[in-house]
Amino acid sequence: MPAGRPRSTPMHRPRWRRLYTADAAVLPSGRLPVKGSEAIGQFWENLLNKTKANNIKFEIASVQQGDKYAFQVNHYTLSILITPVR
Repeated sequence: MPAGRPRSTPMHRPRWRRLYTADAAVLPSGRLPVKGSEAIGQFWENLLNKTKANNIKFEIASVQQGDKYAFQVNHYTLSILITPVR
């Protein structure tokens, strides 16, 4: 997929950890890096549970390839369901 082209990715919670390698890192804005597939899976689970987000969209910003590794930079957007308090 060309860089910069939006792609909506449904997140199935049990599969999060399989999306990342053991040496992967997520760099959330304003936070410390989250490293490793288990920690990254937990990051997404906590974020979505905390915000009550009901949809997540990833946009691929760039993809770079080296001799042994590929690097992908994404931007993510969460849709949050707000329930009025009565």
